[in-house]
Amino acid sequence: MNITAVIVIKNEAENLTRYFEHVKLFCDEILVVDHQSTDMSLPLSLKYADKVFLSKRIGYNEPDRIWIINHAKNEWVCTLDPDEMFETSFINN
Repeated sequence: MNITAVIVIKNEAENLTRYFEHVKLFCDEILVVDHQSTDMSLPLSLKYADKVFLSKRIGYNEPDRIWIINHAKNEWVCTLDPDEMFETSFINN
């Protein structure tokens, strides 16, 4: 089964390397919407993600999350936040 990870971020650099390494274990595509981060979030996203889109922050993520899901190449989509991780046993099943 192929899965796309989608994430909307704003200044999440401290969590992103761990997040990207985690989702690479079970996702074959990573899409990012960056809300004009001022930390290292954008360079990290460009390093790991298949596609990175820039957007203005409007105060909540749902419109950009819906928009980016529609750009996923896979039928299955994972929408974890950068500080969320699945248990290893869940990934291996």
